[in-house]
Amino acid sequence: MHKIVLLFIFCTLLGHVYAQDAGTYSNPLNVQFGDPYILRTTSGNYYMYGTGNGADNGFVAYSSTDLINWKREGQVYYGNNKNGWGENSYWAPEVYERNGKYYLFYSAQWKVNPGKELENFKIGVAVADNPTGPFVDLQDKPVFDPGYPIIDANVLFADNGKTYLYYSRCCYKHAVASEVATWARDKGWFNEVEESWVYGVEMKPDFSGVIGEPVLLLRPPVKMNDPQAAWESQSVLSKEVNRRWTEGSCIFKKDDTYYIMYSANYFGGKNYAVGYATSKSPLGPFTKAANNPVLQKNTATGGIVTGTGHNSVTYAPDGKTMLCVYHGRTSKTGDERVVFIDKMKVKDGVLSVEGPTTGKQQLAATNNPLLADPTLFFNEGKYYLYGTVGKNSDSGFKAYSSIDKITWKDEGYVLRKGESYGSKGFWAPQLFTYQGKFYMAYTANEHIGIASANSPLGPFTQKEQKPLAAPVRMIDPYVYFDTSGKIYLYHVRLQEGNRIFVAELSKDLSAIDTTTVQECISASQPWEDTQNVRWKVTEGPTVLRHDGLYYMIYSANDFRNPDYAIGFATAASAAGPWTKSSTSPIISRKNIGINGTGHGDVLMDKNGQLFYVFHVHSSDTQVAPRRTAIVELQFKKDKKKAAELVALPQTFRLLNE
Repeated sequence: MHKIVLLFIFCTLLGHVYAQDAGTYSNPLNVQFGDPYILRTTSGNYYMYGTGNGADNGFVAYSSTDLINWKREGQVYYGNNKNGWGENSYWAPEVYERNGKYYLFYSAQWKVNPGKELENFKIGVAVADNPTGPFVDLQDKPVFDPGYPIIDANVLFADNGKTYLYYSRCCYKHAVASEVATWARDKGWFNEVEESWVYGVEMKPDFSGVIGEPVLLLRPPVKMNDPQAAWESQSVLSKEVNRRWTEGSCIFKKDDTYYIMYSANYFGGKNYAVGYATSKSPLGPFTKAANNPVLQKNTATGGIVTGTGHNSVTYAPDGKTMLCVYHGRTSKTGDERVVFIDKMKVKDGVLSVEGPTTGKQQLAATNNPLLADPTLFFNEGKYYLYGTVGKNSDSGFKAYSSIDKITWKDEGYVLRKGESYGSKGFWAPQLFTYQGKFYMAYTANEHIGIASANSPLGPFTQKEQKPLAAPVRMIDPYVYFDTSGKIYLYHVRLQEGNRIFVAELSKDLSAIDTTTVQECISASQPWEDTQNVRWKVTEGPTVLRHDGLYYMIYSANDFRNPDYAIGFATAASAAGPWTKSSTSPIISRKNIGINGTGHGDVLMDKNGQLFYVFHVHSSDTQVAPRRTAIVELQFKKDKKKAAELVALPQTFRLLNE
């Protein structure tokens, strides 16, 4: 934990696992971190921080959407920032998302050191607008100075509204009397044994300092016959070093109990291990568990892992499965610490970790829907997902809600057959708000209806159960409110193939102005008609505006075709004319790896990230029930022309896996 050894034994630091298939991974991850900490943001992404990995003067980060594939984001904190108070030894970063900001807690050697102490470690806090920084210290000094060196910050935002800081007092110059120390001295091994202890203290709401005095929570056992003495004293009992550690604390609450996990033994040795203690209060008293240690080396049973410790806790994409994130060493990595992620659980008050593992395994899947033609809507802190239900498109539309786009709650049907227009073929819903109400534009009986509700969860109904009047069959509506004040209805007309049109919509949303109808897009490029069929398809339009330019994202090819794919076009006006961007799609089976990518909706989330939700085929050989997927989009700037809209395949995620 303390000494940074950078061997750079891996040529690439893109955080892929050693061996993986789709949806599987194997420990250890190819990320050279000590003291790993994973933040799961409200946007549904994961960010990993840790000690080392090329940051001699701060910290780097990795990002992931699935905890399996990791992208190096580069250095996110530099110790020499405008308020930087540290000198060296940047350790144990943890990042917390609060009120739209990101707060980095970390340990470092304080450069204010009149006594020239070898260990003058303190804890600081830096802030950033994004999880990838740049983080800048809140103040030009540590959070507080208790009069001794401290490390390993961990924070709890308690139910009572208070914030608590947990940390470890260093072993440095902290000799403690115990039966273990006496035993070691009698054997002539060590004259004294130094110890590190875990404390907790309330923090000020703005993280600028602490409130009250720190409370001692955990320390190594004093008596030799203490059940915890053997496993917590291995550093001394094996004549390794004259120190006993209680450090790397990680606290969480489950039901009515607080669980604090901690590491013991020499951080640089093979016996580093993890235990836990429980309490009914954030500041104890804590009782160590009878089943300690819950994580330790596995070489005694034929494994290759040692030095397991300094853990944090996160949750799998299903939002339910607890995961223990920690560092360890193997016979392959030598002295270099690398990251492990293993499942853990708490049952009947007993905590257990299913590790260390090195075999192939799967992370728990999300409990999410199978929807085609999905649309994504955000309202008052929640995401809502709607779409065509499974194989049955004649029942209406279901909704799912989520706060993070990862874990979804089935909210049931929000529009049923008989409650609005239509009796069959319910496709392609789109949700929007207008004049204080919620509206759903949708397809039924190969015509377009618009229903209203007082809630995003409906029920959506139409007073007059009839579609918009039109001379032809129309599907795939998208209602767009332009900055000019006009309301546009983008839609697909089933005539000589599926072609995308636009028309102005009346202010009461009841009729289209037939004099304003214009064709936007029809199939004209090779990727839009890979099977060379008579009935050519462009459909599923969705529109957004960026830097004064209009972008239309659309799908092409028959939806049953494996080459069903997604492209975009641009226009200077919402009514067009539209110019297609390139001769290749931005989302297809070629860059996503799954057949039938198409028909979705675009949404900018509360953090300013642009996402596209769409459907894919059930498998390589079967179309339905189609699966719902999501991918991040970005505008790629170009000085000579308009920004290109690009998809980031590494962010692709199936919502039902």
